[in-house]
Amino acid sequence: MRYVVRRDVRRAARVSIGIPTYNGVERTGWLLQTLQRTLPSRTGVALTLLDDGSPRPDQREGLVSLAHQYDANCLTHQKNQGITASWNDLVRFVDSEFSILLNDDLFLTEGWLENLIYFLENNECGAAAWNIFFCTKDDVPDLLAGRPVTPRDPITKTHSPDRAQQSADESPGVVMCPIGCGFGFRRSVYDQIGGFDERTRQVYNESWLGTKAARDLKLPCFQIPAPRIWHLWSATFQTNPELRVPGSDRAAYEREFGGNFEVTHPKFMVGTMPPRVVKWLGPDGQPREKEMTVQ
Repeated sequence: MRYVVRRDVRRAARVSIGIPTYNGVERTGWLLQTLQRTLPSRTGVALTLLDDGSPRPDQREGLVSLAHQYDANCLTHQKNQGITASWNDLVRFVDSEFSILLNDDLFLTEGWLENLIYFLENNECGAAAWNIFFCTKDDVPDLLAGRPVTPRDPITKTHSPDRAQQSADESPGVVMCPIGCGFGFRRSVYDQIGGFDERTRQVYNESWLGTKAARDLKLPCFQIPAPRIWHLWSATFQTNPELRVPGSDRAAYEREFGGNFEVTHPKFMVGTMPPRVVKWLGPDGQPREKEMTVQ
């Protein structure tokens, strides 16, 4: 077994939420504060935290303390295994109908769980994720207090008020794969495709699940329009040693699926699936549906 179980409180639930971290106890605590505020009742939900081999004892023990504070399972990798291995261990630790994976650099907003589960319940898909707003550490106090925050430009990091505008009738977006910082899927889909391929790292890890679901099961992935959640610019990965491991996960991906890996226009994903009626909850919480051709 590559992990040690530090706290074991729940192994079965309708919804499993997994959070991996490496030297990220402070960020994980921020995320859990927003989870508790936006999800006051955890009926039917199991929460699991995983330390991916952090070398500092204060980080490992700090995560155990958070697990006690937020009534969560807690696992510790005995050495750094990388994000895909962490995801696999988190998903498989709990028997659930729906699995949700959250990186430790997120801040959750009202309706994040309800809207995602509604989408997964009402649509056949590989995985689904929320659209995101970008923030910096300067925004953290307001995000934790639930105060209004102006989104930032993802390149310049300057405030960009226009990004906060959202049409009430915005449709879900069809994507090659969900955004890796946070997404959910049916456990049955995960089991059919065999989980995440642990050769892959960085942007390629969630792509494997999404691409295989589309190729083998004819199930597209989606970005749901509401609510937006907040993302602290990939802080999860900035110090993770898996980024310094030599090897070519891109080559493994291309051998499996063919063509060249281009995030926006993968040549091996060109095609059209039959039209389908897609159902989702809008920003007002009301159900909507639309027939969409998936390309």
